[in-house]
Amino acid sequence: SKEIFKKLKKEVSILQKNKNIIPCLGIISVGNDSNTQCYIRAKQRACRKIGMDSKHDNYEFNISTRELLERVKEMGKNEKINGIIIQQPLPPHIDTLTIVKYIPKEKDVDGLTPSNVASLVTEETNIENNISLIKSDDLLSERSLSLIKNNHFIPCTPLGIFFILDYYGLSLKHKNILIINRSNIVGKPLISMILQKHYHTKSLTVCHSHTTDLEPHIRVADVIFSAVGTT
Repeated sequence: SKEIFKKLKKEVSILQKNKNIIPCLGIISVGNDSNTQCYIRAKQRACRKIGMDSKHDNYEFNISTRELLERVKEMGKNEKINGIIIQQPLPPHIDTLTIVKYIPKEKDVDGLTPSNVASLVTEETNIENNISLIKSDDLLSERSLSLIKNNHFIPCTPLGIFFILDYYGLSLKHKNILIINRSNIVGKPLISMILQKHYHTKSLTVCHSHTTDLEPHIRVADVIFSAVGTT
């Protein structure tokens, strides 16, 4: 992570110097859940660490889907904001899928819009290209800019998993894989990534917080990815 932070700080500095651009992450949240606010502060710290700006708009718990949708549209049109995150979970009365749909796909850094999800499922999204961009020493090079132009966003946790696998030279080939999660931001995109043809896994099993007997699945798994948040 230190290497990535160092590279990103350099790229942000070059953007600012050569293009007079300071990247800005827009974060939208609802309510005052302590865990949610903790995650947001961590993202803001990461932005500051590499010289990026961030804009956090927090709304009252009782905001309606319609009202929140208008705020998302406003942020999407803001040319000074380059990426948008809807901090989840949203309150039960908010239609999360509808809200996410209105994030411009080019600003959907969580990879949750229908366009980015479909690209991952149909294998239009190239995982290796995303990893190459993370590893690149020059995100402003002609090759990197070409990859960015034709790129689709992948949720950060699954992409981080694949980056770690690549970094340490770990292969999923002929492995029995167990995923313990089925969320839109971890489990489902991770499933789509592992099922891409060129990874040649032996099997893929999905369990979650309502699976009653995990032990038999764990016993036969070669690799386990767990993100259920409970024991």
